[in-house]
Amino acid sequence: MHGKDIVVLQLAMPSFTSEFKTALRSPLPYILWAVLSLMLTLGGPFGTIDVAFTKRAIYWCVIVAGSIVVGKAIRVAIEIWLEPTHPLLEKVVVALLMSFALSPPIWFYSAAYFGESAVPPLRDFFIFVVIVTFGVQLIRWALDEHFLRFGSLDGRAPAMAAETEDTASDPAAPPPRLLERIETDLQGNILRISARDHYLDVFTDKGRAELLLRFSDALTEVDGLEGAQVHRSHWVAWEAVIGSERDGARLFLRLADGDRVPVSRRFHDTVANQGLL
Repeated sequence: MHGKDIVVLQLAMPSFTSEFKTALRSPLPYILWAVLSLMLTLGGPFGTIDVAFTKRAIYWCVIVAGSIVVGKAIRVAIEIWLEPTHPLLEKVVVALLMSFALSPPIWFYSAAYFGESAVPPLRDFFIFVVIVTFGVQLIRWALDEHFLRFGSLDGRAPAMAAETEDTASDPAAPPPRLLERIETDLQGNILRISARDHYLDVFTDKGRAELLLRFSDALTEVDGLEGAQVHRSHWVAWEAVIGSERDGARLFLRLADGDRVPVSRRFHDTVANQGLL
């Protein structure tokens, strides 16, 4: 690796670490861990059904936890460095990379846990990992598509938006509709919105609120505010931005609270129009 490549990698690491920590704040990976661990413990694939329940449960809990962490890391890395625009293609790439990254560690862990004579060949493990990872990514894609269509797990978000449509057209009600969704003590000037899986973090000058809402719906509910989407997962109010900076090839907006928000390449013109480049 050349010196220039090392410098770029070092500059990108803080961004990766920040995005990775944000991804782990979502409850979804922990729900997946619990559900998949239980299913695999009860199902006992690859002959683990013959192992004592407690030992089997520990084995699968470790396997699923490691898989989720690796999968999250791969997904964040792909979003940062490749910025894919097709959700299903992104899931396929994540599944493929996970399969190659996880198969050898899982095989060696299984051999150490059960004994090498009890472990199937690495090829069989690879096939199993491919099936599981593609299945999980397909479920994630289906959930994403459900949110794009209905806005929540129970489909009530669009109805809520419809209920507030009349008040939004009332000139006597200038605050953005999104404020109606958060706690009263957190309602204030919206500074930025960040998406993580199916949840949103809405930052106001009074604190942070968490919402179960799709990002696109939130954008429609802040329409009219002086701000813009600058990343597939971030919207910022211009009043909260104090400048911009680069980490290698990546552009970030510096906010008044000390945080940084990444800017995707396709939104560089939006930022440039604000005189921030």
